[in-house]
Amino acid sequence: MNQQLHDGLRRIADLVDPQQVRTAERLQKAVWAYEPVERIPVVMHRAVPPDWPLFAQTETFEDPEKMLWNQLREARIGVGVRDDRMMTVRANYGPAILPSLFGATVHVDDATTWVEPCHSSRTIREIVDRGVPDLTGGFGTKVMETEAFFRDTLRNHGLDPYVHLFQANNQGLFDVAYLLWGQEIYFAMRDEPELVHALMDLVTRTTIAFVRRQKEVMGEPPDEMYHWWYRVPAGVRVVDDVTFNLSPAMYAEFCLPYAQRLFANFGGYIHYCGHILKSQELRLGTPGLRGVEMGGEEAWHNPNYTLEKVWRQAAAHRVTICWVGPGLPTGRPAGLDTGLVYGFWEDGLTWEDAPARLAAAQAFWTIRAGG
Repeated sequence: MNQQLHDGLRRIADLVDPQQVRTAERLQKAVWAYEPVERIPVVMHRAVPPDWPLFAQTETFEDPEKMLWNQLREARIGVGVRDDRMMTVRANYGPAILPSLFGATVHVDDATTWVEPCHSSRTIREIVDRGVPDLTGGFGTKVMETEAFFRDTLRNHGLDPYVHLFQANNQGLFDVAYLLWGQEIYFAMRDEPELVHALMDLVTRTTIAFVRRQKEVMGEPPDEMYHWWYRVPAGVRVVDDVTFNLSPAMYAEFCLPYAQRLFANFGGYIHYCGHILKSQELRLGTPGLRGVEMGGEEAWHNPNYTLEKVWRQAAAHRVTICWVGPGLPTGRPAGLDTGLVYGFWEDGLTWEDAPARLAAAQAFWTIRAGG
């Protein structure tokens, strides 16, 4: 192991406060269960530790030690500011993992992985006819080997009780279908709906199989997981970004039944960006849904998009909101207890000032004394 990674792991181990980690986990478990808490858990984003420069992503694709170093920066932030995050790492091969299993052409750059769509109904029919692909194809083997390396490395450094593996980027069911097919999928929903359904069925079955395989490697229960900064009482995450181009009727026909199948196996939570809240009630009513992560910077310029609105809407379904936004709201919504993890950032905040700003945010979200 390279010395930089070894020293970084020791630094995190030296800075971990086990009691603080236990408190954060207790708060997270309670809010996901809609139980009363003395304080809403708070996660500070975009705090940048000066002792943790990142490697270019193109380097990390070929070097799991460099990938682990990059992934550990969130844990370094956690032990530095001591917020209420869950500290996690993942095999970070971008959104192209599931498409790669189906043989899609993938390009890697310093930002992410890019999928080259097939733009062809004929190719999609061939993919469907082949059925569930070999899970060791594409990036499959890389993901499993990297997860095993992360698991063993954390255990060997005594960090496995505090820093947890989370699943690689499975994306979402319709997102994967779109990445494979391209924009032509929107026309096919009218012209070839049976083929779209066949592809969605295949992507769903493949995702279930791939999630199960990852859970075997990581030792993760079927219906629980750590994911990003959260302790989730469900077993899979869905990225639902592309469905913003669909009407609620199209979402109900082509997306909802497959999300229900996925969540029936694991339970889950949804992330999506660009919140105009289209189909939000359909999402919130999905059986097995436990949370929605609200992200996307364009949302903060929409006066109709507020924490109180989305929190109350979710609370009616006992769905937890994982909010990520700039600063603190002007007031704390009353009568909601609980179902919220509050993530925030402040532009221009120095690393040295981050703990004080976190303390102010935690004081803002303190509901009652005790705990």
